[in-house]
Amino acid sequence: MDYLGDDARERFQDTFAATWTGKAENDGFNALVLSAGLTWRQAMVLRAYAKYLRQAGSTFSQDYMEDTLRHNVHTTRLLVSLFEARMSPDRQRAGYELVDALLEELDAALDQVASLDEDRILRSFLTVIKATLRTNFFQETAGGASHEYVSMKFDPQAIPDLPGAAPGVRDLGVLAAGGGRAPALRQGRARRSALVRPA
Repeated sequence: MDYLGDDARERFQDTFAATWTGKAENDGFNALVLSAGLTWRQAMVLRAYAKYLRQAGSTFSQDYMEDTLRHNVHTTRLLVSLFEARMSPDRQRAGYELVDALLEELDAALDQVASLDEDRILRSFLTVIKATLRTNFFQETAGGASHEYVSMKFDPQAIPDLPGAAPGVRDLGVLAAGGGRAPALRQGRARRSALVRPA
């Protein structure tokens, strides 16, 4: 299936500019802009989740995660659509029907993944997307621009085998900056989240 679309040139140029100016990292996630038809900011979301999974103890390398997403572009697009359906104020107005439909389609897509390791990686992305409570991804600055970083808050109880999750912890914050900073991971008993801004 062709995911380039009529705006492929514009998306490529935007990604190049974001990488050149340090808003996006120069890594394999940017290849999803052409292979999966994503924007550079959508790729940034997947990068943030990958870094979080690595920090949380995943044994799979970032390179392997990048390759897995590129090898399964339909599932990758569904994961991004699920993130947007759950978190975007505009998409949330569609109700739970859209989320339920995407989850059903994702289940079918995951059943077609032949590699056990790739299946585990894709399901781990699905798990953390479902565990995301809120994000700043759709917020704008006072000047109307998108933030140059992504912050997310998770429900750690919805993430099996999360290392170091203490009893009574209700949420956990993570933020990935576009300029190469690793996400910060912090547990909290109340409304507490980590914040790491780009330098």
